Amino acid sequence: MAYKLESLNRVAPDVSYNDFDDFYVYLPYRKNNSIDYRNFVKSHYGKFDPIEIRWSIKNCHMTKMLFDDLKGLNMLDGLKYVMRDDNPLHKVYDGSIENICDVLKTYKNDIIIAKEINFDRRINVQYFSINNLNFIIEIFIDTCYKDDYDMLDQTMIQSKILKLNILPKEYARSNWKHYVSMNKEKSIRDVSVTSIQHLCDRFLQKK
Repeated sequence: MAYKLESLNRVAPDVSYNDFDDFYVYLPYRKNNSIDYRNFVKSHYGKFDPIEIRWSIKNCHMTKMLFDDLKGLNMLDGLKYVMRDDNPLHKVYDGSIENICDVLKTYKNDIIIAKEINFDRRINVQYFSINNLNFIIEIFIDTCYKDDYDMLDQTMIQSKILKLNILPKEYARSNWKHYVSMNKEKSIRDVSVTSIQHLCDRFLQKK
């Protein structure tokens, strides 16, 4: 199938091809041929993440030819980190809220920076930097629950947290830039560094 595609007029991040990470891709919106770009990405098994609000293509579907085509079209939008053996979450994180706290309680007293970006009317993303660890905690939250973790009970926290990642700093920095660019500096606020301590304590005290 022929798609009407042309190189997009945007400043794309510098992305290197590798054989382990997935790849974020940028799709234009409200252009006459936006559907061609979307269908092109979908034809290569591209998926939209409704929490991250980003499209990506898994590494197993990213050939060198496709990578070069996307680069030529200015559609590459960063690397999507795939967990590896050196990640603190590797082999222990099952995705449940209880498991999140089991993992985070190891670091809960070592949070040194906590920031939140409002990038969507219903979703915020939080970044927690951990002292002496080269990884950043990234948490996507539902903004229907506006209070910090210390003001919410266990059930509300379960509804608040949509997704958690622990990313190497360079990947977290790239994601940070992406979400800041969606709403600029005014969308950033400081979060109390005790927030993640309260998040863990809410569950530890239940056990």
